[in-house]
Amino acid sequence: CMNDINFTMYKLAGIIAEYDPFHNGHAWQLQQAKALGAQRVAVAMSCGLTQRGALPLLPESVRVQAALTCGADLVFALPAPYACSGAECFARAGVQLLAAAGCDALVFGAETPDAALLMEAARVLSGAEYRTALKARLAAGARSFAAARQAAVEAVCPGTGLAALLKTTGARAVVDASHPYAAAASRNAQQACAALGLPYLRYER
Repeated sequence: CMNDINFTMYKLAGIIAEYDPFHNGHAWQLQQAKALGAQRVAVAMSCGLTQRGALPLLPESVRVQAALTCGADLVFALPAPYACSGAECFARAGVQLLAAAGCDALVFGAETPDAALLMEAARVLSGAEYRTALKARLAAGARSFAAARQAAVEAVCPGTGLAALLKTTGARAVVDASHPYAAAASRNAQQACAALGLPYLRYER
């Protein structure tokens, strides 16, 4: 989705990442930011611990060197208390760090290139109605925070779950290539496929 963006007016683009491990997709993102006109690229990277509270696969020095070799100009350490926090706190800390460094653009990956859809999701997740629904589901004993969040979003915006998306797009099967730690995402996909009678395939990394 970066093909529709022109960074020529931006002096310093920022990326928030873990690079655990650094792979070809990360290298492509750095190169694309430069190719589209960003003069410099800074990265806010989790250092000694990752968002799951675990040690990274590779040492910080190796991940930093990989980023610098593939196009990053600066790499800032995202302190462990923020790196180990939930997605919202992790992202907020990264944005604040990059903004303090002078970044005037943010580069990120998403499941859709539809900016309006991303803005709508942000609006819902920052709304009071969503927070109230989330608290209610956590208090009711949801099996995980991720499950409570999904249920809260579905309550606030009915018909936005995975099953509704698969039905709308006319999907004929689902290949689950989610991260091994994303157990809630896999359960959600399995339930959606069961509800719609779709084949479910799991790609193990």
